[in-house]
Amino acid sequence: MIENLDAKVGKIMDAIESQGLADRTITVLLSDHGEMAGAHGSWAKVQPYEESIGIPLIVAGPGVPAARLDPLVSTKDLFPTLLGLMGLAPRASVPGCDLAPVIRGSGSAPERPGVMLEMVWEQVPGAKFHRQIWRGFRSRRYKYTVIGDLESGLRPWQWPRHGWVPFPGGNDAVSFHRACPASVLPASRPSGSEGGPAMTRAFQSTRRGSAPSGTA
Repeated sequence: MIENLDAKVGKIMDAIESQGLADRTITVLLSDHGEMAGAHGSWAKVQPYEESIGIPLIVAGPGVPAARLDPLVSTKDLFPTLLGLMGLAPRASVPGCDLAPVIRGSGSAPERPGVMLEMVWEQVPGAKFHRQIWRGFRSRRYKYTVIGDLESGLRPWQWPRHGWVPFPGGNDAVSFHRACPASVLPASRPSGSEGGPAMTRAFQSTRRGSAPSGTA
């Protein structure tokens, strides 16, 4: 699969070059999800592990220096970034950050604590996460994830599990990751809910029928 994709990308790049478009074409290679490929004993996508949530974002073209960058990036950044690479801006306020200056080497990465992760409602009976929802928050160093469904609500799932914190000061890190999404998903928290107020807000949004962006 990777070899075939590499060959097809090569054909596209050859066509751009042969038609004299290379000096005014920005080429972007990306994906909407990663691939477990047997990691953690799992295949396909939908899992909140790095192999699944990490996606390629490779940009080439005029004004784009060769470099490997490591800012925290969300799929919400793609629209404003692609416009920015063309010298354009959205007509109205949109979610996400324009990373074009970062890609061109003329600006710094946005200051933000992390990005949201979302997997909503697998509809195929028998499939993994059927009628389940998971949400997560990924900072530069850690990831905090909760899981649940429309009947039982959300509960802590990946780190911490059963109250176990694996390093000194871990409780502060857990609190930080639970609180960070609050500014992204404003809503009230139902009494007695588990999984942290911010993650419950995401759950409420799904119950109302909205479709969150950046789904796996």
